[in-house]
Amino acid sequence: IIMNAQNWKSLGNFVSVNNNKIFVIDSGKSRETIVILHGYPTLTYDYHTVIPELAKDYRVIIHDHPGFGFSDSPDSFEYSLIEQADVALKLWSILGLKEVTILAHDHGNYVAKEILARKNNDLISIKIKKMILCCSSKGLERLEISKINSLLNDKKIGEYIYSITNKGF
Repeated sequence: IIMNAQNWKSLGNFVSVNNNKIFVIDSGKSRETIVILHGYPTLTYDYHTVIPELAKDYRVIIHDHPGFGFSDSPDSFEYSLIEQADVALKLWSILGLKEVTILAHDHGNYVAKEILARKNNDLISIKIKKMILCCSSKGLERLEISKINSLLNDKKIGEYIYSITNKGF
């Protein structure tokens, strides 16, 4: 099957969250769940080659944020990070998720950090097993690099960390 927008849409479902249709791909049968929060201006389709690989080891959940992809674009939605986090958490609750690994990219990083802030303040019950934040910014020199990123930039230490953590993805 050639993957185009219509074929991709047929693989997903729509879940009503706060009276808006949210497009969701739910793939894989594992007890471990990875949820993907896509970036801007991307959408779930951008992950169509990655999801089958992840689904070998995880239940993979990815949704189009409101205003992206096949999800509704309500006029009343403010599209803030807080509202995006609200939608993700409500969706995960509807899907019965109790424990997740979060994989976030770009704009999704900010949504993930909002979710983490809520978790750290005991405002949500979902267990976050791991959080993986990916950045594709070309302006990396403007970012404040964390200590682990500084270690990863050291050739010897970075190679060692990579060798003990890489699983071939």
